[in-house]
Amino acid sequence: MSEVSAPTASRVSLEALAWPQGEEVARVAFTEERQFPFRRFPKRFSGTLDRSPQGELVLCYTEPGRERLLILADGIYFEGSDGQRRELPAEAGYVRVLRDLIGGDQTALRRDWRAELASGGFTLYPATPEMDRTLKRVEVGVEDGRVSTVQVFLSDGVVRRYKFGPLQWVPLAQFGQPAKSS
Repeated sequence: MSEVSAPTASRVSLEALAWPQGEEVARVAFTEERQFPFRRFPKRFSGTLDRSPQGELVLCYTEPGRERLLILADGIYFEGSDGQRRELPAEAGYVRVLRDLIGGDQTALRRDWRAELASGGFTLYPATPEMDRTLKRVEVGVEDGRVSTVQVFLSDGVVRRYKFGPLQWVPLAQFGQPAKSS
């Protein structure tokens, strides 16, 4: 079980995605809504999130278009539908949420976040000035001992809402590839 120091409790239990064992990849389907202050309705996305045995993460967006966000050992990248890959700043606020929380970077969680218990989960607040400039808070919902929802509230008024499906195990060869339609 993962834990993070918090001022309101001696320890806050954090259940992120189950860790892959051996050569398997942990995969969850997800939906994402991005609510912008200047838009009446949110933009909706869906896809899969893969976590490799080495802790690398890939978000494969399949709707409305095919794109990938790669959080790899050597950097963080966005890959558009044209296949072009470009590096993103490693400290981008919402990317840090994915890397630290879902990726389970316990050192970063303890160092960079302040956690408080909340109904049905916990809330993370940035503990570094750099992150505090771009992030207000992250609300994490926990069901059946694992993260089920994440809401990222950015300082510019944008809200990103993620909902995660059940955990599946897939072969390492499928890491970072869109799930096959049935």
